[in-house]
Amino acid sequence: NTPILGLTGTYTLLVEGYIDAGSGAQGLTIRADEVVNGLNVSALGAQIDAVIASPGQQQLYTFDVATPTNVLIDALGYDGRFNWTLTYPDGTTVTRAFNAPFNTNNYYTSNPLLQLGVGQYTLAIAANANATGTASLRIIDTATAPLITPGVPVSGSLAPVGQANVYQLNGQAGDIFYFQGQQQAGGSASWQLIDPNGSVVFSQGFVKPGQFTLSVTGTYDLLLLDQNNDYA
Repeated sequence: NTPILGLTGTYTLLVEGYIDAGSGAQGLTIRADEVVNGLNVSALGAQIDAVIASPGQQQLYTFDVATPTNVLIDALGYDGRFNWTLTYPDGTTVTRAFNAPFNTNNYYTSNPLLQLGVGQYTLAIAANANATGTASLRIIDTATAPLITPGVPVSGSLAPVGQANVYQLNGQAGDIFYFQGQQQAGGSASWQLIDPNGSVVFSQGFVKPGQFTLSVTGTYDLLLLDQNNDYA
Protein backbone atom coordinates (compact mmCIF):
# COMPACT_ATOMS: atom_id res chain seq x y z
CA ASN A 1 0.00 0.00 0.00
CA THR A 2 1.03 3.60 -0.57
CA PRO A 3 -0.61 5.76 2.12
CA ILE A 4 -0.52 9.55 1.90
CA LEU A 5 0.62 11.24 5.11
CA GLY A 6 -1.73 13.95 6.30
CA LEU A 7 0.44 15.52 9.00
CA THR A 8 4.03 16.63 9.42
CA GLY A 9 5.93 14.96 12.25
CA THR A 10 7.13 11.62 13.56
CA TYR A 11 5.00 8.53 12.91
CA THR A 12 5.02 5.22 14.79
CA LEU A 13 4.94 1.97 12.82
CA LEU A 14 3.70 -1.13 14.65
CA VAL A 15 4.54 -4.64 13.44
CA GLU A 16 2.93 -7.60 15.19
CA GLY A 17 2.11 -11.20 14.43
CA TYR A 18 -1.32 -12.78 14.24
CA ILE A 19 -2.69 -14.44 17.37
CA ASP A 20 -2.62 -17.84 15.66
CA ALA A 21 0.80 -17.37 14.09
CA GLY A 22 2.32 -20.09 16.31
CA SER A 23 4.80 -20.05 19.13
CA GLY A 24 7.98 -19.84 17.07
CA ALA A 25 9.97 -16.65 16.52
CA GLN A 26 9.44 -14.86 13.20
CA GLY A 27 12.07 -13.03 11.22
CA LEU A 28 10.83 -9.92 9.41
CA THR A 29 12.43 -7.33 7.16
CA ILE A 30 10.66 -4.06 6.43
CA ARG A 31 11.51 -1.05 4.33
CA ALA A 32 9.85 2.35 3.90
CA ASP A 33 10.63 4.44 0.83
CA GLU A 34 9.37 7.94 0.19
CA VAL A 35 7.30 8.02 -2.98
CA VAL A 36 7.64 11.00 -5.29
CA ASN A 37 5.05 10.99 -8.07
CA GLY A 38 5.90 12.42 -11.46
CA LEU A 39 3.94 15.45 -12.71
CA ASN A 40 3.78 15.79 -16.49
CA VAL A 41 1.85 17.56 -19.22
CA SER A 42 0.50 15.66 -22.22
CA ALA A 43 -2.02 16.19 -25.03
CA LEU A 44 -4.70 14.37 -26.99
CA GLY A 45 -3.11 12.10 -29.58
CA ALA A 46 0.15 11.76 -27.69
CA GLN A 47 1.99 8.58 -26.78
CA ILE A 48 2.98 8.40 -23.13
CA ASP A 49 6.00 6.42 -21.94
CA ALA A 50 5.74 6.35 -18.16
CA VAL A 51 8.72 5.22 -16.11
CA ILE A 52 7.78 3.80 -12.71
CA ALA A 53 11.17 4.05 -11.00
CA SER A 54 10.22 2.94 -7.49
CA PRO A 55 7.45 0.81 -5.93
CA GLY A 56 4.26 2.78 -5.32
CA GLN A 57 5.19 5.62 -7.65
CA GLN A 58 2.69 7.08 -10.11
CA GLN A 59 3.28 9.16 -13.20
CA LEU A 60 0.55 11.80 -13.58
CA TYR A 61 -0.23 13.42 -16.92
CA THR A 62 -2.61 16.35 -17.36
CA PHE A 63 -4.14 17.31 -20.69
CA ASP A 64 -6.80 19.76 -21.80
CA VAL A 65 -9.82 19.12 -23.99
CA ALA A 66 -11.01 22.23 -25.83
CA THR A 67 -13.80 20.58 -27.83
CA PRO A 68 -15.90 17.56 -26.78
CA THR A 69 -14.51 14.40 -28.35
CA ASN A 70 -14.20 10.64 -28.01
CA VAL A 71 -10.91 8.97 -27.09
CA LEU A 72 -9.54 5.46 -26.89
CA ILE A 73 -6.91 4.80 -24.23
CA ASP A 74 -4.65 2.35 -26.05
CA ALA A 75 -2.33 0.48 -23.66
CA LEU A 76 0.73 -0.74 -25.56
CA GLY A 77 1.82 -4.14 -24.31
CA TYR A 78 -0.03 -6.91 -22.54
CA ASP A 79 1.52 -6.19 -19.15
CA GLY A 80 -0.80 -6.77 -16.20
CA ARG A 81 1.67 -5.18 -13.76
CA PHE A 82 0.50 -1.72 -14.83
CA ASN A 83 -2.81 0.13 -14.77
CA TRP A 84 -4.12 3.55 -15.73
CA THR A 85 -6.72 5.82 -14.16
CA LEU A 86 -8.37 8.73 -15.96
CA THR A 87 -9.82 11.44 -13.72
CA TYR A 88 -12.48 13.69 -15.27
CA PRO A 89 -12.86 17.38 -14.37
CA ASP A 90 -15.76 16.50 -12.04
CA GLY A 91 -13.72 13.88 -10.18
CA THR A 92 -15.20 10.83 -11.92
CA THR A 93 -12.60 8.13 -12.56
CA VAL A 94 -12.11 5.24 -14.97
CA THR A 95 -9.48 2.60 -14.17
CA ARG A 96 -8.24 -0.30 -16.28
CA ALA A 97 -5.32 -2.70 -16.21
CA PHE A 98 -2.95 -2.71 -19.17
CA ASN A 99 -3.92 -6.31 -19.94
CA ALA A 100 -7.68 -5.70 -19.70
CA PRO A 101 -9.70 -6.12 -22.92
CA PHE A 102 -10.90 -2.95 -24.61
CA ASN A 103 -14.48 -4.08 -24.02
CA THR A 104 -14.81 -4.18 -20.24
CA ASN A 105 -18.48 -5.18 -20.24
CA ASN A 106 -20.20 -7.45 -22.72
CA TYR A 107 -17.79 -8.19 -25.58
CA TYR A 108 -20.40 -7.70 -28.28
CA THR A 109 -22.18 -4.59 -27.03
CA SER A 110 -19.66 -2.48 -25.12
CA ASN A 111 -18.30 0.76 -26.56
CA PRO A 112 -14.68 1.21 -25.40
CA LEU A 113 -14.53 4.89 -26.37
CA LEU A 114 -14.53 7.47 -23.57
CA GLN A 115 -16.59 10.62 -24.10
CA LEU A 116 -14.64 13.68 -22.95
CA GLY A 117 -16.17 17.09 -22.44
CA VAL A 118 -14.33 20.40 -22.23
CA GLY A 119 -11.92 20.65 -19.31
CA GLN A 120 -8.67 19.39 -17.82
CA TYR A 121 -8.09 15.67 -17.30
CA THR A 122 -5.48 13.73 -15.35
CA LEU A 123 -4.19 10.34 -16.46
CA ALA A 124 -2.32 8.39 -13.79
CA ILE A 125 -0.15 5.37 -14.60
CA ALA A 126 0.79 3.09 -11.73
CA ALA A 127 2.13 -0.40 -11.07
CA ASN A 128 0.88 -3.24 -8.90
CA ALA A 129 2.64 -4.28 -5.69
CA ASN A 130 6.41 -3.72 -5.98
CA ALA A 131 6.56 -3.62 -9.78
CA THR A 132 8.68 -1.05 -11.61
CA GLY A 133 9.45 -0.44 -15.25
CA THR A 134 8.16 1.43 -18.30
CA ALA A 135 4.51 1.44 -19.35
CA SER A 136 3.37 3.01 -22.62
CA LEU A 137 -0.03 4.02 -23.95
CA ARG A 138 -1.64 6.31 -26.49
CA ILE A 139 -4.51 8.76 -26.04
CA ILE A 140 -6.22 8.32 -29.42
CA ASP A 141 -8.53 11.19 -30.37
CA THR A 142 -11.06 9.79 -32.81
CA ALA A 143 -11.65 13.27 -34.27
CA THR A 144 -8.17 13.13 -35.83
CA ALA A 145 -8.38 9.51 -37.05
CA PRO A 146 -7.80 8.81 -40.77
CA LEU A 147 -10.91 8.96 -42.95
CA ILE A 148 -11.85 5.83 -44.89
CA THR A 149 -12.85 6.21 -48.53
CA PRO A 150 -15.53 3.63 -49.45
CA GLY A 151 -14.17 0.99 -51.83
CA VAL A 152 -10.51 1.76 -51.08
CA PRO A 153 -8.65 -0.92 -49.05
CA VAL A 154 -6.90 0.20 -45.88
CA SER A 155 -3.78 -1.58 -44.63
CA GLY A 156 -2.07 -1.35 -41.25
CA SER A 157 -0.72 -3.34 -38.34
CA LEU A 158 -1.46 -3.86 -34.68
CA ALA A 159 1.91 -3.87 -33.00
CA PRO A 160 3.11 -3.94 -30.29
CA VAL A 161 0.81 -6.29 -28.40
CA GLY A 162 -2.53 -4.73 -27.46
CA GLN A 163 -2.43 -1.86 -29.94
CA ALA A 164 -5.53 -0.45 -31.64
CA ASN A 165 -6.15 1.43 -34.85
CA VAL A 166 -8.99 3.93 -35.26
CA TYR A 167 -10.55 5.15 -38.52
CA GLN A 168 -13.49 7.39 -39.42
CA LEU A 169 -16.23 6.75 -41.94
CA ASN A 170 -18.81 9.30 -43.11
CA GLY A 171 -22.26 8.00 -43.93
CA GLN A 172 -25.90 8.87 -44.41
CA ALA A 173 -28.86 7.21 -42.71
CA GLY A 174 -29.94 4.33 -44.93
CA ASP A 175 -26.51 3.78 -46.52
CA ILE A 176 -25.55 0.11 -46.77
CA PHE A 177 -21.92 -0.92 -46.22
CA TYR A 178 -20.31 -4.34 -46.53
CA PHE A 179 -17.30 -4.73 -44.24
CA GLN A 180 -14.71 -7.43 -44.87
CA GLY A 181 -11.24 -8.15 -43.52
CA GLN A 182 -9.25 -8.93 -46.66
CA GLN A 183 -6.00 -10.04 -45.05
CA GLN A 184 -4.89 -11.23 -41.61
CA ALA A 185 -1.49 -12.52 -40.57
CA GLY A 186 -1.32 -14.11 -37.13
CA GLY A 187 -2.80 -13.19 -33.78
CA SER A 188 -6.39 -12.41 -32.93
CA ALA A 189 -8.20 -9.15 -33.64
CA SER A 190 -11.70 -7.73 -33.61
CA TRP A 191 -13.35 -4.66 -35.03
CA GLN A 192 -16.19 -2.42 -34.03
CA LEU A 193 -18.22 0.26 -35.73
CA ILE A 194 -19.53 3.01 -33.43
CA ASP A 195 -22.23 5.39 -34.69
CA PRO A 196 -22.25 9.18 -34.07
CA ASN A 197 -24.45 8.65 -30.99
CA GLY A 198 -22.04 6.17 -29.38
CA SER A 199 -24.07 3.04 -30.15
CA VAL A 200 -22.32 -0.11 -31.37
CA VAL A 201 -23.33 -0.98 -34.95
CA PHE A 202 -21.30 -4.19 -34.92
CA SER A 203 -18.59 -5.83 -32.83
CA GLN A 204 -17.09 -9.06 -34.10
CA GLY A 205 -13.97 -10.98 -35.03
CA PHE A 206 -11.90 -9.36 -37.76
CA VAL A 207 -12.24 -12.34 -40.13
CA LYS A 208 -16.05 -12.21 -40.01
CA PRO A 209 -17.55 -10.03 -42.78
CA GLY A 210 -20.94 -8.41 -42.63
CA GLN A 211 -23.42 -6.05 -44.31
CA PHE A 212 -24.87 -3.24 -42.22
CA THR A 213 -27.33 -0.41 -42.81
CA LEU A 214 -26.45 2.90 -41.17
CA SER A 215 -29.22 4.29 -38.98
CA VAL A 216 -28.01 7.88 -38.53
CA THR A 217 -26.17 10.46 -40.60
CA GLY A 218 -22.72 11.54 -39.48
CA THR A 219 -19.20 10.31 -38.79
CA TYR A 220 -18.73 6.74 -37.58
CA ASP A 221 -15.68 5.40 -35.71
CA LEU A 222 -14.20 2.10 -36.91
CA LEU A 223 -11.99 0.45 -34.29
CA LEU A 224 -9.52 -2.35 -35.03
CA LEU A 225 -8.56 -3.93 -31.72
CA ASP A 226 -5.81 -6.39 -30.88
CA GLN A 227 -7.22 -9.00 -28.51
CA ASN A 228 -3.94 -9.09 -26.53
CA ASN A 229 -2.07 -11.20 -29.06
CA ASP A 230 0.59 -10.36 -31.65
CA TYR A 231 -1.08 -9.34 -34.87
CA ALA A 232 0.11 -7.77 -38.08
